[in-house]
Amino acid sequence: MDKTIGYHYSDADVPDGHVFESLSDSIDRIHAANRPAELAIRAAREDGAKRGAVVFAWRDRAWADFAYKYSKKKFLYDVVIDEADIVHIADLTHYNSVRDNLAKGESADEAIEAYWTNAPTPERERPRIEILTQKFKVVSRIAPARLVPPTKP
Repeated sequence: MDKTIGYHYSDADVPDGHVFESLSDSIDRIHAANRPAELAIRAAREDGAKRGAVVFAWRDRAWADFAYKYSKKKFLYDVVIDEADIVHIADLTHYNSVRDNLAKGESADEAIEAYWTNAPTPERERPRIEILTQKFKVVSRIAPARLVPPTKP
C-alpha cells in the first residue's frame, strides 16, 4: 500500500505509533469566522459532509511549521498516511477565499469549485495543502522535541 507523509498539530501528547482517527464531526471545533465557509463547502457536494468525519494533516513541512507556531496547539507530529485512507486533498487558499467572499456578501461558488477540484494555488499565494484522511499514524513528535534520557555507558 502506498504511503504519504504529512504533518499534524494537536493538543494530545501521544507516543510514536499512535493512530489518530476522527472521533466526531469537527464543526464545533472550527473557528466561528470559518463556520459559514465550512458549511458552504460541505453543502456544495452530496458527499461534502465527509469533511466533518476526517482528521487533517498538512502536506508541506515548512507550512506545517509556520501554521503550528500560530495554532496554539501543543504538539507537532510527523505522520504517515495510507493513500487508501485519503478522502480529499485541497489547498486551503481556496477555503479562505470562500470565507472571505461570504464575509463580503459575495458569491463563493468559484472558490468552492476550486477547493473541491484542487485547483492550482493562485499566483502570489503560498500553497496550504491539507490532507483529509480517515486516519494516520504518528511517526515522531517534531515539536517540542522529546527529551530522551541519556543512555548508560
